[in-house]
Amino acid sequence: MAARERVVQAQARLTGTQRDRLPNIAPGLAYGRADNGDNLKGEASLVGFEARWELDLWGAGARRIDAARASAGGAGAALADAQVSLSAEIARAYLSLRRAQMTNARLTAEQDLAKEQVRYARQRADAGLTGQVPVAEAVRRLADLTALRVEATAEAAVQQDMLAMLTGQVPGALVLNAVNSDSDVIPLPPAVVAVGDPASLIARRPDIRAAAARVAGATADRRGAEIARLPMIQLLGFIGLGGTGAPFESGHLANLA
Repeated sequence: MAARERVVQAQARLTGTQRDRLPNIAPGLAYGRADNGDNLKGEASLVGFEARWELDLWGAGARRIDAARASAGGAGAALADAQVSLSAEIARAYLSLRRAQMTNARLTAEQDLAKEQVRYARQRADAGLTGQVPVAEAVRRLADLTALRVEATAEAAVQQDMLAMLTGQVPGALVLNAVNSDSDVIPLPPAVVAVGDPASLIARRPDIRAAAARVAGATADRRGAEIARLPMIQLLGFIGLGGTGAPFESGHLANLA
């Protein structure tokens, strides 16, 4: 969410910087009254629009746009990097969850078998065919499997809650059924992945693109700071209506340019 907000802010900054190169037009209204005490009185009013435009003689405005564009590109690359990292964390949590569920399923089957072994060992001991040692060993094996299954169940619950939070849900809201058959086994990735040219692959990495955008933005800011030391020229203009008398009084206004 924070990365997406930084993208919106950077894009807004770029739009604002591009608009700064256009003439700035603002409405204006002025009214004045003079009285020197000798029955000489006068009133003047003026209403119109004031325009201000800075000539980009040295390319300062272009450098500011370059810096804002680099900032927007870096924010977009940082968002893509965050999305890649989030996808990796989701995949890791999903694999951990499935592994815990598969372990739990295997331990459940072994626990059921261990219960049968305990029952069988007790039957043999009651019949006088064996002593109590095989019974104790079978009970210990069952207790170990029970403890391992509790750990696997807890691990599955933790990974399921982690997966829910990574996908924008509250813990406990996501419920994935346990692995019940061979069709539920996680498919393996392809043995060979075509990545193309290694150099172009590195250039497409979001973190590399974000770093390149930061360098480009810093370079544009440095050039803009150097240009700021040069003289600046601004054009000012005003168009409106003005004249003597109270503001907007008919008969006292004249066109001014």
